Amino acid sequence: MFPNLCRLNDATVVRLLEALRLTVCDELQYVFRDAVERFADMNAFYANITLRNWAWFFQPSFVDTQSVCSKVFAVCSGLVTYVEPTPVCPRCGAPTVFEEDRSTCFGWRYRCNARRWNAKDRRRRHVSCRRCRGSVMPTVNTWFGCSHAIGQLVYLTFLWMNRIRVAQAAVDAGTTTNTAVDIYSLCREVAEVLISHEIRERPFGGEGLLLSYNMA
Repeated sequence: MFPNLCRLNDATVVRLLEALRLTVCDELQYVFRDAVERFADMNAFYANITLRNWAWFFQPSFVDTQSVCSKVFAVCSGLVTYVEPTPVCPRCGAPTVFEEDRSTCFGWRYRCNARRWNAKDRRRRHVSCRRCRGSVMPTVNTWFGCSHAIGQLVYLTFLWMNRIRVAQAAVDAGTTTNTAVDIYSLCREVAEVLISHEIRERPFGGEGLLLSYNMA
């Protein structure tokens, strides 16, 4: 169904992409297919992505009005993926199952189908069975959990990695300065945590070595 998708070599990714495809309108199906083709080999993407060729991988917003390219990237890169074991239901604490849902951002969610009764039902006889319909979105506890503007979030993150000033990043991403500042702050916080963990696990320096460290 997807061109060259065999390079991904992961049935789970195929399943998630199919769920995502169902959320894309007919006019943007070609954008989806092109994105899958370009992100099928993530190693090649990481090796070749630059500010100059960004627009080849990610269509501009006036073409890709649903941030399809960024969503495909999130799935192919594993930033949004299927987790096992599945999260528990926030309502009743029961396990959840994968369920396609076109109304969601990525086309699926973790849905709870456990049987549940409230206190009033327990006192009644012959009460009909009810099911808990609590759910967990796949973006929970991911980089995308704080934003619905997937395309802007991906682009601002890339601009931060390239040390583009926040004011210019806001202009390039077509967003407000406050939004760009918030994303840049999140990037710095994540980088600080990762570097702190790296220093604890594998300390820099040593005998005869000079450590020069500067947090951007």
